[in-house]
This record gives sequence, structure tokens and C-alpha cells, in this order.
Amino acid sequence: MLKIVITDIDGVLTEGSVLVDAQGNEQKTIHFHDTDAAFLMRSQGLLFAMVTAEDKPVTLVFRDYFQPDFFFNNAKHKGEAVSRLLQEQGISPDEALYLGDGMLDLPAFQIVKYTFCPADSIPDIMALASHQGSLPGGHGCLWEAWEW
Repeated sequence: MLKIVITDIDGVLTEGSVLVDAQGNEQKTIHFHDTDAAFLMRSQGLLFAMVTAEDKPVTLVFRDYFQPDFFFNNAKHKGEAVSRLLQEQGISPDEALYLGDGMLDLPAFQIVKYTFCPADSIPDIMALASHQGSLPGGHGCLWEAWEW
């Protein structure tokens, strides 16, 4: 039985691009179907975690919108972060779903039993995914995974 959903941010919850203004401030969009999915997951008793290699202030905005149970930013080694999280929470890899789209997600994909990727993920991720979504990143992928 699934106990935790873990997701990357950029390329899954976002389109994988960033708008940077002249002052260096970053802007990214949030799809409200994804925030709804996170709320529903938690209301059904699932734990929800976010893992990102980024350490920019905009990632904290995503944390505030999604209100995950666990949040890892500046996680350059996502596989290690996921392994540590599962171990600390006493959760088996067979009870975890990970959503990712890019190279840094590969180690996490090799740890958990269930994996999901957006339609525009890199080929290596698509080859390993338990399920390939029909939507590109940033267009409701977490919701699509929830429905899966």
C-alpha cells in the first residue's frame, strides 16, 4: 500500500523553465490542479514530500503553496535524500511513489517501486518510469499521478 508521494519540482510541478528579471528574481508558475492533488493526498493519509536540487528563494514559495510534510531543497543527490527519508520514516521503497523528469531524478527512480514522469521527461527517465503521464511538466502532473 502506498504511504508516501515524493516529487521533484522543476520539470514536474513546473514547465522546467524560469523567468528571470533584471534584478535576478525568478518566477515560475504553479498549476492549481497540483496543489489540489497534494491536499487530497494528505487528506487521504498519504505523506507528501518535495525534493529539489535548487536552493533559490522561489522554491520556498512552492513549499508554502504545497505544504509538504517533508521538503528538501539543495538536494543535489536526490537518491540519498529519498533513501534517508524512507529510512527515517520507516517506509519501504515498495510503499513510495516518486515523480521526476530529469537526470538528477534517476537515482530516486532506482530506489522506489512506483515512478511517474511527465510526458516531456528525458528518455532515460521515461524508460524507467512505472507510468508515463500524458501531460508535460507544469500542467497538472501531480494531479494526473493522483488519478493514476
